[in-house]
Amino acid sequence: DTSALKENCKTLWQLRAEVEMLVLLKGMVAHAEKTKEIGLDVIAGSTSLQPCHHRRAGELKMQLELSVKAARRADSLSDVVQAVGEYVSFSEALLQLALTAVLEGLLKNDPPAAAEV
Repeated sequence: DTSALKENCKTLWQLRAEVEMLVLLKGMVAHAEKTKEIGLDVIAGSTSLQPCHHRRAGELKMQLELSVKAARRADSLSDVVQAVGEYVSFSEALLQLALTAVLEGLLKNDPPAAAEV
């Protein structure tokens, strides 16, 4: 039956697209995990971070954990995509916070360099 064959082909293409999306998401998560670890390492290794930076880093770590929980609870591919997007965003925000805080500390300790920036 031609209509059954068409329906099976459509289902197969949809499954293939979902598998490709999951592979892409896995790569995004791996990259975001590295970004998060670099940010956490920078924060842990810095002696010049202000309390506000530590507070914000704690908030971002909490948001990262919540996005992981959301991905695990997801009932649909779109929910997984949403959770992974949040995880990537929070990972990048954590790294940006760490690098900005370190740069601020370095510039604070070097007024001539700060004047040039």
